[in-house]
Amino acid sequence: MKTLTCPSPTPAMAALCTRVLRGAAVALTPARVRGVSSSAVLAVDKDTSVSSCTTKLLRGLVDDLLDLSTELQQHHCRLDHRAVFAVGGRDAEKWLQGLLSNNVLNLTPHGEQGATSAYAFAFNPQGRLLYDSVVYRPKAGAERIDGDHAEFWLDCDAEAMPEFIAHLKKFKLRAKVKLEPLSDAQVWSSKDADFAANGEAGGPDPRVRKTVHRVISCGQDEDQGAKVDDTELYTLWRYSLGIAEGPAELPPGKALPLECNGDFLHGVSFEKGCYVGQELTARTHHTGVIRKRLMPFVVAEEGEDRLLPGTKLVPENGKRSAGTIRAQLGCLGLAMVRLQHVKNGDTLTAETDDGSVVQIYPRVPSWWDEDWASNI
Repeated sequence: MKTLTCPSPTPAMAALCTRVLRGAAVALTPARVRGVSSSAVLAVDKDTSVSSCTTKLLRGLVDDLLDLSTELQQHHCRLDHRAVFAVGGRDAEKWLQGLLSNNVLNLTPHGEQGATSAYAFAFNPQGRLLYDSVVYRPKAGAERIDGDHAEFWLDCDAEAMPEFIAHLKKFKLRAKVKLEPLSDAQVWSSKDADFAANGEAGGPDPRVRKTVHRVISCGQDEDQGAKVDDTELYTLWRYSLGIAEGPAELPPGKALPLECNGDFLHGVSFEKGCYVGQELTARTHHTGVIRKRLMPFVVAEEGEDRLLPGTKLVPENGKRSAGTIRAQLGCLGLAMVRLQHVKNGDTLTAETDDGSVVQIYPRVPSWWDEDWASNI
């Protein structure tokens, strides 16, 4: 077995490794690496070696560790915080195209060639983000409303689904469409392509297009090897990449889609026709003026789950706020950060719920546009 070595790991790195890689085929054992006494060696099936466990290492290895842990775990995660509803009827395709930020006309039914899912938002008329969703075309024969016309399934935050449906219905008017919650549908995250293929809808996660599948199933369960009690791993995977979900991380009526990386996550089409909230989004995109973005961050100090949403980020000069915390789990989290501070390399701190101050380290995700990220 190849080894990823972490000499003298900090408590934060040890906690991260333990949390992220629990249940995987890994071993934490004493070892000597490059002549340096090492208190732990993380043995994994990956040809990587590092010689120190500094804060820089903690920041740089997060993506690798979490991607690796997902691969090693080899299980499926049921996302109970997500729910599904169907949109069907004669006018469903055209109607939904005018309400969501992405192009749904090009989607093909699950199991056929082409894109079977898309990441999309619903905006208010002022261009503020209201709801995030993944839109699917179910496989032929799985339709619930009208098998004669294109049908779409949307997975969204479970608690926000009634409000999302009510928002869409405001634009129904005389359109021949029907919206129906699917109480038996379950949303899954899985690396197993066979598991994904057996679902009623799904495909590679459209946000980052990695080897993680997002699946809607109305029948698969634990009997097929599903592990349903580890949504925390899915959350860590999202936080390592800087992906927000749901109203807690994407505040309705406040968040701007490009500040939340809707462009980099393939959630906004700039070629499609008009849709609700398009004007501000298109203008922001074409001017290129985006002063802050949602970024993943790492906390190097000990302690977990102590940075509350809304906590201000304080730059070293102590003047204007550098951003706000959106979410945190363990050593990882999401924050809306003013990009100038990242470009300047400013030290950023935040106050925990017990009054202590910790330093956070925002990271530029690997999936950001290279030309855009190179200017930070």
